Amino acid sequence: MGKALYEKVKDPDMTNFLGNIAAFWETHSLGSVEVKDLQPLTIGVQDCFECSGLPYLGRPACAFDSGILESLFSSYNQEEVKVTETECYALGDKQCSFVIE
Repeated sequence: MGKALYEKVKDPDMTNFLGNIAAFWETHSLGSVEVKDLQPLTIGVQDCFECSGLPYLGRPACAFDSGILESLFSSYNQEEVKVTETECYALGDKQCSFVIE
């Protein structure tokens, strides 16, 4: 799915690429995306569709978002990247955060 989505959001300029991802998430009610940091690239998602309604699980719960972001940024960088979810509603956090390395 990430590879198909990449064709819709790709842009050679990183700022535009990130904006396209944020717009896609917003348009499709997946949450509100913001760039929290550039080194390492960290993306925050408010109102995450995947887990914002879950109770405390004690572990991250956003495998779908993580997988899509991994595919998008691997395609953008033309090499495999690793995405780690560092914050999650299911961990008791107020948003989900993903570090892309």
